[in-house]
Amino acid sequence: MAGLFNDPYKYVIDSSALFDLKKNYSPTVFKGLWDKFNKLCDEEVIISVREVYNEIKRGSDWLVEWADQHGKIFLEPTSVEEFRLIGKLQEKEPSWIDMYSDKPAADPFVIACAKTKNLIIVQHELSNRNLPRIAKELGVTCYRLQELFEAEKWEFQ
Repeated sequence: MAGLFNDPYKYVIDSSALFDLKKNYSPTVFKGLWDKFNKLCDEEVIISVREVYNEIKRGSDWLVEWADQHGKIFLEPTSVEEFRLIGKLQEKEPSWIDMYSDKPAADPFVIACAKTKNLIIVQHELSNRNLPRIAKELGVTCYRLQELFEAEKWEFQ
């Protein structure tokens, strides 16, 4: 699924999936998984949005360092269409972004990125939560990590 100017983007990853990777797939134990994951990030097959980066940066563990090392994958909205969709999503779910808080809110940015660039969202929320529910309403596919591993045909011994 190439985007504008043949971008290699295929997936946009939410912080919930990155936090799940951190919690359940330590790179010291699952080195092969992280090698494959990092390769897709390095090739920008997996991207994310700046708000996910900001959510990660609120922490103080090795995932912050990982995010800094992979900073190029965390994109800002670039098209008018993407900005408009973020605005519409904010109208639909006003609790997503608190204008009076410095707390990042990635969900509308992740959904708008996926919708405008025709990407699959990789996330770890239950299907009745806002991100997967609204993505589905917009015709955007959501994967959990296991589905990403299967779609990429990753096998480990």
